[in-house]
Amino acid sequence: MQNHKGLNLDINSLALNESKIDIIVSSGQTEFIEEIGQFISSSILINNNDLGNKSLSFTHSLKLTPLQNDENKIFLFPKIKEKDLKYKISTSHTSDVFDVLKVFDNLSDVIHSNDAYIKEFKTITATNNPDELRQKIEEKILNSNAFKGVHKLKDLFKRSPVQHVDNLAKLLEICQRAEMIDMDYDLKFKLRYWISDILLYGKSN
Repeated sequence: MQNHKGLNLDINSLALNESKIDIIVSSGQTEFIEEIGQFISSSILINNNDLGNKSLSFTHSLKLTPLQNDENKIFLFPKIKEKDLKYKISTSHTSDVFDVLKVFDNLSDVIHSNDAYIKEFKTITATNNPDELRQKIEEKILNSNAFKGVHKLKDLFKRSPVQHVDNLAKLLEICQRAEMIDMDYDLKFKLRYWISDILLYGKSN
């Protein structure tokens, strides 16, 4: 914010406990996508991981909020090419403090890498069947034991005559309602990535 005057950053999502941190910070610079009635802005997921190779990572994400209700939101995670950045955007458990500080040099590149993803997202709106995407999300949830107790989530994506998803705006609204459901930190993390992969790339595996 000091380097880019006029850039306002907000914390949109925050989960903390004694061993984990998960924060999503978004830019105040938004673009309206008329086809789906949503505002899109660039954001960054900052989280740590006690297991695996990455101890602290910064992941580019997109925040979508509907025109009618800016309290509802959904976060999508496009695949960013780390080779295009000056430094890695994650650190290992053995990184020294100077390597960690270098990660921050990339954050402005990440937060400003919005244009290509907005163009990609507009292409997706025109090429995918929204109800097929809804079905893929439903199948992922139903086939996972992890979400067995989250009944509201299952009901949300279930197809019914009154809830035929015939456009992407309607599907995004359902996904935004899923984001509001109270659930375990790890489950919400998993759900966000499933929804992202299906909405952005049509993947259900």
